[in-house]
Amino acid sequence: MTVRETETPLISVHFPMEPEDMQKVLGERLEPDVYDGKAYIQVSQFYISKLEMFGVVPSLMSSWCMRISAYVKLKNSQPPGEKGYVILSADFDSSISGTIMTSGCKKSQLGTMCGTIAANQTEERDGKVFTVVQDKTLLLRLAAKQVPISNTAFLEWANQRYVRYQLSEDKKELRRGLQPENEKTFEGSYELEPFGIKPFISAVFQTKYAGYGWGYLDNITDPCERGRCVFYEKAVFLDENAETLSIVSNTVAGFQPLASGTRGANVWGSGTYFARDAKYVADGGFCGQPAADGTRQMLVCLLMTGVPCLGDPDHKGVLPFRNKPHRYNCSVDSLSSPEIFIVQHPGSALPAYLITFA
Repeated sequence: MTVRETETPLISVHFPMEPEDMQKVLGERLEPDVYDGKAYIQVSQFYISKLEMFGVVPSLMSSWCMRISAYVKLKNSQPPGEKGYVILSADFDSSISGTIMTSGCKKSQLGTMCGTIAANQTEERDGKVFTVVQDKTLLLRLAAKQVPISNTAFLEWANQRYVRYQLSEDKKELRRGLQPENEKTFEGSYELEPFGIKPFISAVFQTKYAGYGWGYLDNITDPCERGRCVFYEKAVFLDENAETLSIVSNTVAGFQPLASGTRGANVWGSGTYFARDAKYVADGGFCGQPAADGTRQMLVCLLMTGVPCLGDPDHKGVLPFRNKPHRYNCSVDSLSSPEIFIVQHPGSALPAYLITFA
């Protein structure tokens, strides 16, 4: 569905990272778009003041939102390197409108993690304070004042994106939707300059993307340096209906815990499943169809299981804290005598042997 979205205001914080770290979430068809050698994740907080269905029909819905996006390019495109972005997550407030938007996000936004947050913006003597809380955890706090834009080149690089890609959790389906240039506007642009003793706090990446090893991004002391934090009084864009660009039927990308469980039920929650006993895997039909000579194959892996917790079919993403800042390391089907281990971190499993059997 084509929608027109008006955001008043919009606050964007840009986190630089190594391109190879971002590539972990992009699959085969997308690659990071870089500025001065760095890839960028955009964390934005905004208030959706108007949402028009089909681009013209008012929905009467409004909500605070936190959106996390990756700036990317399409590989092997015509013209080469088509610039765009992928929304990795979108969280809305707990109002009736926000709840409806969260539900709609889960149904229509391929590969986007959708949830609930509490967001706020308050005025102080020296500027504004922006906060985002999720499940009683402070995800983001920024105390900053508005100053003139100093890095126009970076701002233009970040904003001049007129394609939004949607990438499935298993990285196999890629969709492409246009955001026409003449329908995308930003008004009242200011750079944000932090103030106060501890103006910036982030737990966004250790909470949402620890499975990809992105927690270090929360330790950046000043993401606003070089004009990377921006305030817009108003932003408007038209998001056209996305069409499937490609479906990859055979991807060899190693263990992808945060994308696992997309082809079947998550009996013990999301993650990559491992069995203690080879018989469980062989008899359970997890080795696929036999080859022409009747043989099948399975991997024997080395696991770092650490401290486990009991699995939950409703669990998604990283595991809960056992004692902050330490999380559980894996989940199991039984704490007393586990037969199934589910890991959520790509580095927790190391393939050791490929066994061929009949």
